[in-house]
Amino acid sequence: MNSQVAVGGGIPILINGLKYGSVNVYKPGAPENLPATGDVNDADMRYLLQKSSSGYAIQNNEYVGKSIFAYNSKTGKIMLIVQEDGQKGMTLDQIRDNLIKQGYDNAISFDGSNSATLVQDQQTLVTPGLKKNATIPSGITISER
Repeated sequence: MNSQVAVGGGIPILINGLKYGSVNVYKPGAPENLPATGDVNDADMRYLLQKSSSGYAIQNNEYVGKSIFAYNSKTGKIMLIVQEDGQKGMTLDQIRDNLIKQGYDNAISFDGSNSATLVQDQQTLVTPGLKKNATIPSGITISER
């Protein structure tokens, strides 16, 4: 597959079934000196239940705008979740856990806050902030074949 576009700045939510959150969470019986945040050495990865992400805490708020792309590797299904900034919705923890219940094993949250935008059939369903409206030059298009 050839790719001519890349999107950066994603915040991991769920990668190959491993949960992400604000802090590292370990299995019962894990050594006590394991890091609360940041990388875990290869030998201690067996204890890890949730990996920390420094950007996660910022979007783990029910009023912060979110743009999330999720993938179920078993079924090939994708899900797009967009939450408007300032409107009460779900936290990243709630979205992540709901995705797991539905069988999704990979999910990334892209730029959120008042950049969160959703356009369907040329109609804007989630509107970006006023200053963002003229400065968002590109986005991801998802369509069925």
